[in-house]
Amino acid sequence: MYTLMPGKEIRRLATYLILLMSAVTLPLSAIPGLESHTGLGGEFGWSQLRQTDNLTVTEGRRGHQSFKLAEQSYEAGPETDLLPVIDSGGNVVDSAGRYQIRSMDADITTDQALRGDAALRFRAGGNGITLVSGPGALFHTGRVWDAFSIEFLMQPVRPNDGSEILAWNGTLVIDGEVLTQSVRVFFERRRLVWEFENLFILPDLEPFTVRVEGAQAVTPGRVAHHQLRFDPQTGALTYLVDGSPDAITYATEDRSSGSTVRIPAAGSGSGNVYLGRGFSGILDSLRVEERYVTDPALTRYDIGSGVLLTEPFDLGREGSQLVGIEVERRLPHGADIAVSYRVFDSLASLNGSSWRTLESSDQTSLRDEGRYIQLRAEFFADGPGEESPVLDRVHIRYLPSRPPAPPSAVRGEAGDGSVTLRWDHAPGDSVVGYDIFYGNRPGQYFGEDADQGRSPISVDYLTEFELTGLSNGRMYFFTIVARDRTDTRDGMFSREVEVRPNP
Repeated sequence: MYTLMPGKEIRRLATYLILLMSAVTLPLSAIPGLESHTGLGGEFGWSQLRQTDNLTVTEGRRGHQSFKLAEQSYEAGPETDLLPVIDSGGNVVDSAGRYQIRSMDADITTDQALRGDAALRFRAGGNGITLVSGPGALFHTGRVWDAFSIEFLMQPVRPNDGSEILAWNGTLVIDGEVLTQSVRVFFERRRLVWEFENLFILPDLEPFTVRVEGAQAVTPGRVAHHQLRFDPQTGALTYLVDGSPDAITYATEDRSSGSTVRIPAAGSGSGNVYLGRGFSGILDSLRVEERYVTDPALTRYDIGSGVLLTEPFDLGREGSQLVGIEVERRLPHGADIAVSYRVFDSLASLNGSSWRTLESSDQTSLRDEGRYIQLRAEFFADGPGEESPVLDRVHIRYLPSRPPAPPSAVRGEAGDGSVTLRWDHAPGDSVVGYDIFYGNRPGQYFGEDADQGRSPISVDYLTEFELTGLSNGRMYFFTIVARDRTDTRDGMFSREVEVRPNP
């Protein structure tokens, strides 16, 4: 017949086995001279990440994930009038929420995206995309404009005369007379033309058409950023290609600077907005803003940097020695990843620790000591801002510090309700005290009898200690563990001694 052990006894037995194993074995990470490893990326994964700024995941080596700079992209803000994007369902939508897609005669391409993951591909003779404006939109009925900016990335296949990038038609009724309004961005003689017919109608409601014609011809197949912006203070309409002024004219009374500025306004008969009608090529990052934009995204990557910061890696114990840090990174010409680290013994001292920059991608002469290490990586694109560095993996090598050895020559002397223990100091100058474990069975140190408290009892850097309040005639078992400055209490158990108090 079998009798089940009470739950408390099972727990005590399990604890006894753990303590027994600790007494006769040393963890591999604590064996002096045995190098240990941790890291980030690759087989280590990215679970230690604390923070990433301006970075994104990309395909890495050997099927693992890596990190690179995030490409610049626009997000709709309170002054965004139109910002077509491709949603998670593969549909084109206006992320500003002011326009609805009525019809679409264009393709979504991922292979030919100029920025990000996808772009719009138009074909010659196609109808493009038709948008219907809603309340609050610039091209909606009766809307008076102020400063504005229209921009897009374009890669034309054939810049055919009359093919359009953006177009809008409307009407304005003045004293019973209908006045046609239009905005067109189109090709003429391989140049991009921005034409505003009767849009700048205020303050006198007189017909007024203004054109801004590009000075340089558009090159088929060449990717370029095009922008037109209106300054209501001066009336200047400035056309820029890749951030550089290409042409300028003035929507003023006499079409020159210093004259009365004319104000744009949409009439009561506002119609649809058309994108890419008849155009052949790729459009990306098209945006209309109700402000004078001075900082468009001209490059694939920001001229600033991206940052990756890890959580502290726990090396196990204070005094662990950093051996080396190996960084696996891919650096296009002119791009870089600057990796720095800091080592410290306490999480409380994290922010007070100084960063040190790695001088090479495989630095093996490190000798920093501490329990924790934290990494920081700063990513920089190449000079033109078109290539990003990639961080694949960081490999940290270190030597864990060893727990203190146990005291030797442990012996006990029985007294009346007491036991006096004596021992020789544990070797090494890091020991600061000892923990005395006791109990009534071998290896089960769960004693509660002693006046000094439950097992274990912590004492200073002594070689003798008396436990009182014990029961005469009852056998007690003792072991002692050295305690070092780390106070991690992971030292080895000394030889067990047994003593029976007697009167």
